Amino acid sequence: MSERTYKLQKGDQVVMHTCMEHDHPDNFGKIWTCRSDEFQHKGHDYGSIFLEDFSGSFSTEFLQKVDVSALVDSLQQQLAEKDEAIQLGVDMLDERDRTIARQSAALETATDALNGILNGEWSETIDDHFLEVFTTRRVNPPQIANEALFAIGRELEALGE
Repeated sequence: MSERTYKLQKGDQVVMHTCMEHDHPDNFGKIWTCRSDEFQHKGHDYGSIFLEDFSGSFSTEFLQKVDVSALVDSLQQQLAEKDEAIQLGVDMLDERDRTIARQSAALETATDALNGILNGEWSETIDDHFLEVFTTRRVNPPQIANEALFAIGRELEALGE
């Protein structure tokens, strides 16, 4: 194991590793706050420290300093990115819903006009794009109407209606 180049200080946050205390369910993954600066017990060559809510001193050999503020910043950034992606998805769904509503209204208008043709009502029809649609007696209106109604039915099925 490599030697640390820093000493733990009061207020540092640490996690336990590779020791008996680390494996205890109450301690596993817990972030501890140093209650003192790192020190050496008289006659010992290893560092010790006091941790908040831990009885007695603890060997610094089994502690790893963690930068909780960097972790929090990283998590906040990830959350902001996910919120942005969610909003983009919501905006896309809203636009899709508006498009479906416009298409449904156009199909309804066309269906009404074609039903009028099928029922013998001969009239000029203007669609939602302001393209004039004319009918005359030279064509077979019932056949055209039936084909158009079939096509409209397929479109409505594709829209899930």
